[in-house]
Amino acid sequence: MTENFTYLFQYLEKEELPIDKSEFSFQVQSHPDYPTLLAISDTLNFFSIENFAINIDFDDIEILPDRFIAVLKNDNGKKTPYFIERKETSYFTYKGKKIVEYDRELLQQRWGGTVLLAEKTNEIETGSKNNYSFILPSLSLILLGILYFNADESLTTKIFAIFPIIGLLFSIAALKDLFGTKSALIAKFCNISNDTSCEAILNSDKWKLFKFLNFSSLSIVFFASQFIGLFVLILAGNSNDFFIIQKALLYCTIPIILLSLYYQKIVEKKWCPICLAIIFTLLAELLYVEIFLENSVGISPRSILIFAFLFLAISFIWSLLKQMLAKHNELKDMNFKATRFIRNYKIFKIVLLSRSKLDMLQSPIQLGNANSKVQITIITNPFCGYCKDADALLAKILKLHAEKVKINVLMGIDIEKERDEKKLLLRSLMAIYLEKGQEAYSEALTNWFEEKNIGEWLQKYKIDFDILKIDELFAKQFIWCQNNHFQLTPTLFINGYHYPKVYDRQNLEYFINELIEDDL
Repeated sequence: MTENFTYLFQYLEKEELPIDKSEFSFQVQSHPDYPTLLAISDTLNFFSIENFAINIDFDDIEILPDRFIAVLKNDNGKKTPYFIERKETSYFTYKGKKIVEYDRELLQQRWGGTVLLAEKTNEIETGSKNNYSFILPSLSLILLGILYFNADESLTTKIFAIFPIIGLLFSIAALKDLFGTKSALIAKFCNISNDTSCEAILNSDKWKLFKFLNFSSLSIVFFASQFIGLFVLILAGNSNDFFIIQKALLYCTIPIILLSLYYQKIVEKKWCPICLAIIFTLLAELLYVEIFLENSVGISPRSILIFAFLFLAISFIWSLLKQMLAKHNELKDMNFKATRFIRNYKIFKIVLLSRSKLDMLQSPIQLGNANSKVQITIITNPFCGYCKDADALLAKILKLHAEKVKINVLMGIDIEKERDEKKLLLRSLMAIYLEKGQEAYSEALTNWFEEKNIGEWLQKYKIDFDILKIDELFAKQFIWCQNNHFQLTPTLFINGYHYPKVYDRQNLEYFINELIEDDL
């Protein structure tokens, strides 16, 4: 991703606010205002982390907590957010491992005026899940290592495996965009001086040769073939044949190495540290084979065929994998753009207002702030499977914006046609709201959606009620729904406007802040 949120994750970690970093990165990049502070704030709201961004004069900095996010001016005048921690009279900014100490005077000179604060609540949605997918690959690698080092070979032969592993790691780093392995460490390594740039070399197309031959892909295939070939031929008892083959191949890489060095020095006039690391690995392999391993002249044709098969198979597999990774990155980029478009409030508002405004029925069940200008109406049915997610969505919105949002609940149900036990549950729900209020109603409804056991629910939420009064309320709602041709549940309305069908209901939470500030 183009924006590094390490400072934010460090702040959240200090505040003991857990969050799924990869999910946060996706959500924030999908925001139409990315990479602004507003996008960060809205994304934190998505994770149910209470936060607020404020403009504050530096003279009022003492009222801030000891830890906060603040926008500071860099030497070139560009404003950048930092995690700031106050310790006695000093202020420390954090960005990854880089920590800079400021006194009050210097901090005032760089003060940008905008601060982001987050606070811990009882329930935080991290978005993370237990993931045990790493167990099988880890066990496989452990067993492979045990099998490899228990083979009847010399230690010098086994140590050679370190070289292709190092080569593979640098080859993957060279294709960081394809693998999605961008990191600050790789960026620093590639730009260690003004004369170095991995991107300039790896993405260069000054020579037509590079359009057909990708050295980064070739190095992955080469080192992967080395690693697997070494393992296979050791198990086959032909390790000596393996090193004869490798010596020949390594000598064949010398023209390619010279070509790469010429291109970097003469053509691009830039050095690629990753390319140099791969070159160094190849030369180290050649030197290791020449010094430490004694190889005979004879070689089995069977070993040549085995290694040739492995090389071709790995080349084919890499070709397919490369296409899959490229397609994945393309789809990921399209997903970011599409999601950013969908979450654009201006477009959402145009679509929302494209339909006529309805004269909504006065709902008997009202949650949140009764005087709020933002009124969300839902036509629901406790026995509707899809209504559970809609109820959870509105409960989340209500929890974050209880003072700024009003939620009206309509039940388009012909209660006379329901079975007796269902009638009792519906009447009890209505009675709980009328007698005990919205918190008791919300708790009872959530419990029903989670348990879905009528007998146990009726036993737990047993209540007396006036059947005639409650059935009259259900009848009014049902008639209104029928007259307006609303048979499907759940159906949402915002200030009397039908929630657009082209938008997933879950997108509603992304528009709440704008709806609160807007005047529909």
